[in-house]
Amino acid sequence: MKMMEDVILKHSMEIRTTPEKIFEFLSGLVDEHSHNNSMDSDKQ
Repeated sequence: MKMMEDVILKHSMEIRTTPEKIFEFLSGLVDEHSHNNSMDSDKQ
């Protein structure tokens, strides 16, 4: 199964915020429960 695929950007936009806020937002996309489930399935 292919895990990654090529992505070609056709549009972009400026994000006016700090790197810390972006990291906080992206970190919140994966909750602890989902993270633990994916880690458990990787061990098998």
